[in-house]
Amino acid sequence: MNEPRRRGRPRKVRPKLGDPLVPGMSQRDIAAAMGCTRRYLARALDFASLPEDHFNELLAVGASKGEIRFVARSRAGKTAQRVRRCPCCGYVLWVERGV
Repeated sequence: MNEPRRRGRPRKVRPKLGDPLVPGMSQRDIAAAMGCTRRYLARALDFASLPEDHFNELLAVGASKGEIRFVARSRAGKTAQRVRRCPCCGYVLWVERGV
């Protein structure tokens, strides 16, 4: 039977689990092909951005996953500061400086 034609852009087809990774894939596509969550992939990329000796130092002193990720993001310039704002009016409540 003839299905009614849908209007608009067709849905993106994500890769299946186990499909090969190719250049130009989005992080969402990579996570789908690897069978992991996007949060796990982002954390792994943050950990991989640290030099190996610095990463091993952090593990030796017993740093938590959150602390290691904060150090990695600080080195990349992604967490120079955090601004906490009031959800209703946008007023700045406090500013936390990064490492």
